[in-house]
Amino acid sequence: RSEYTWIIDPLDGTSNFAAGIPWFGVLITLFKENLPVMAGAYLPLQDDLYYAEKGKGAFKNGNPFIIPADKELRMFLSRKSKSTVGLDVGANSIKLVKLDHARGSYSVSAIGIRELPPEAIVADEIRDREAVIFNIQSLIDQTDPKIKDVVVSISGHGVITDKFTTEKKTGPEAEQAILFETEQRAPFDVEDVTLDYHIIKTDDDINKMDVLLVAARKEYLKMYLGLIEDCGLRPVVVDDDAFAIFNAYEHNYDVDQSRVTALVNIGHDVTNITYMADGLFAGTRDVSAGTREIQTSILRGFRLSPELTAKAMKGDMTESIDQDMLKATITSSSALDIGTVRVIDEPSAPSAST
Repeated sequence: RSEYTWIIDPLDGTSNFAAGIPWFGVLITLFKENLPVMAGAYLPLQDDLYYAEKGKGAFKNGNPFIIPADKELRMFLSRKSKSTVGLDVGANSIKLVKLDHARGSYSVSAIGIRELPPEAIVADEIRDREAVIFNIQSLIDQTDPKIKDVVVSISGHGVITDKFTTEKKTGPEAEQAILFETEQRAPFDVEDVTLDYHIIKTDDDINKMDVLLVAARKEYLKMYLGLIEDCGLRPVVVDDDAFAIFNAYEHNYDVDQSRVTALVNIGHDVTNITYMADGLFAGTRDVSAGTREIQTSILRGFRLSPELTAKAMKGDMTESIDQDMLKATITSSSALDIGTVRVIDEPSAPSAST
């Protein structure tokens, strides 16, 4: 058996490739007795070749690639991006937040929200594309017209997330094992999805690894990214709603690893529940219920227009509507939603955070 081993990733950045984002490439590494001695990366759209060899330095397109000193490197990275903009396209409204980066911390520099016309988006279907684009562009102009790069997140029936345990593997073998598991679990053909994964933890004693999987239908992803791009924006990061909520909670709060925690995100059409166990992501599921049921009950019960219904839900019609009847309507229409969540949560008896 040779002391040398080649590890090749023919397409690193699969999600970017499928979404039309130009940052992907081919990676190759040479190991000698389990230690890396040479590596290379080729980015075809940029026609850039990066490679390095142990003891000989790093190169870009044949020229020495000089790494700046520590101070210069920090300055170089700080110029790369001074802010991050998150854009959330919901069924009821568009939300935006801009975070500025400074001295290793973040601060909110802009925040905005615009409500969409009723029925502009229902579940995953965009029924009034022009209205959605107009409101996104208006929100950008309202907060910061210079914004171009945005971070977005997706969810719904076009996205699946799952966690599973498989034999511990590395490199191409790991990718093949994960692809096989995806084929068994995905409700649609793996050729029709863009997928990514993260190895949560490994257990050397039993040679197993826990894998977190996310897959999005290419058609759905293309439609969503096309909407963002038609607004004159660049989607530089595409996240999953459940993972975004999990990461935000983990970053901002102390996680009690002795309890199971449920993070409940109540949307207009779908309520998403993300579970944490032992301080790690444990799973997620969607409940097809949200605030639209409350809106519909008020609209029908009081025979209001969609615009007046929205005002009633905000408390702007206290003199026109009997408030006791309004509260009773909200309670009765949301009882099914709460019951559904409890049925799902009851076996694990988790703590709930919203």
